[in-house]
Parts: sequence; structure tokens; C-alpha cells
Amino acid sequence: MSPDDIVVISFHSDVIKELKALNPVYKGFFLYSCEDGRDFDRLIDEALEINANGISTDNESSKLFVDKVIDAGLEYHSWTIDDADIALKLIEWGASSITTNDPESIMKRIKG
Repeated sequence: MSPDDIVVISFHSDVIKELKALNPVYKGFFLYSCEDGRDFDRLIDEALEINANGISTDNESSKLFVDKVIDAGLEYHSWTIDDADIALKLIEWGASSITTNDPESIMKRIKG
């Protein structure tokens, strides 16, 4: 396995910061639950400060947030999305990945 294949995700910014200090080639994604109610701009600023490659959230409805993450030069990932219509919407908005418990129905919806 090469360092390019390693991806670490964490709710704790210090984990991502340490990972990137150890080897900046490793990808690190900052996890965030929208239930926490944090200011999106501050969250993006923190992700940039710790050199995260992206943000992964449970956001289902804010295109503005997805746009802000991507516009900041970060990847946007989404979890755990089991509704195929929401998954398709997030993909259309630019999500790099969708974590789901129901890949079959999401794949069926994507294929049309």
C-alpha cells in the first residue's frame, strides 16, 4: 500500500493535524455532524488550518455549505445517506463520496 492509499477521517481536528504533520501525503478528512450547529465558515477555516483535504458531514439539505467547502478548495464527502434522492442531490452538488447503508438503492437511483 502506498501513502496515497491512506485516508484518515476524524471528528477531532488534532488527529488530522497530527496525521498531516507525520506525512502530508496521507489524506485527512475532518468529520462534522450538522447537529453540532457550528458556523460553517469557522468549520471550513479550521479544516484549512489543520491542512485537511476535505470535510465529511451528515448534511442533507445545504447546497450553500457544500459550495463553500468546495470553493475553499476542499473535498466534500457525505455520510450516512440512505435516501437515494438525497444521495443523488449531494452528488449533483459535487460530493466526492457518499457513505450509505443502502448502496443498492442508491446505485439504482444513480443509474436511473
